[in-house]
Amino acid sequence: MFAIPVAGIVGGPLSGWIMSSMTGGGGLEGWQWMFLLEGIPIAALGIVCYFALKNNPSDAGWLTDSEKALVQRVLDSDAAGCRSGILILSPNELRYS
Repeated sequence: MFAIPVAGIVGGPLSGWIMSSMTGGGGLEGWQWMFLLEGIPIAALGIVCYFALKNNPSDAGWLTDSEKALVQRVLDSDAAGCRSGILILSPNELRYS
C-alpha cells in the first residue's frame, strides 16, 4: 500500500525531469529518453531473473527441504486440477484459498 504513492511521488517528477531536460540529446526526444532510461533497468532485471530463478522447487537452493515439499505439493494440487480453489495444509504450513 505504501509503494504505489511513493512510485507516483518519485516517478512522476523523475519522468518529467527526464523528458524536459534530455530533449534533443543524441537526436532523441524527451519521451524517447524516458522510455530508454526507465525501460533498460527493467529489461536487465528480467534477464537476470530468467537465469537466476529455477524451474522446479527442488532446484531452488534458497528453500529448505520442507519449503520445497510444500511448494511441490501446491504445484501438484494445481496440476491435478484442484477445482475448489482450496488446499488445506497442516497448521505449520500456509493456507491457500
